[in-house]
Amino acid sequence: MNPALVQVINSDEAATVGGFPICAAPTRSGYRYESLALLANPEDPDQQPTESWGSTEEGRFGFAIKPARTPGVGAVGAYFPHGRYGLFYYPAKLNDCQPYEDVSDTAFAERVKEEFQIELSASMSFTRS
Repeated sequence: MNPALVQVINSDEAATVGGFPICAAPTRSGYRYESLALLANPEDPDQQPTESWGSTEEGRFGFAIKPARTPGVGAVGAYFPHGRYGLFYYPAKLNDCQPYEDVSDTAFAERVKEEFQIELSASMSFTRS
């Protein structure tokens, strides 16, 4: 399902669809959120990105979906490296997402663990848009 959802989000055919995908996959112990990371370069989509690649001023955009490491925990983080910004979604405990400003990928995960006792998936790996 993940590739299909990404194609819908990236397509211009549905103007009301945008953002980033948060997908779930079946496992033997139930469903779990999938990890995903993407960096986009509108000027050169074939360029292989790295975490420190580009800036928001240069039109770069990226995100990483970081699910809880513990199976069965319905919580997930979204980290935006160019903005140094994290969002933590935990519907069982929060009515809205918890924002984290001016944080690194590691600091975002550490703060979530400290505040909610939930360990997020490891550091990001990237794919081209």
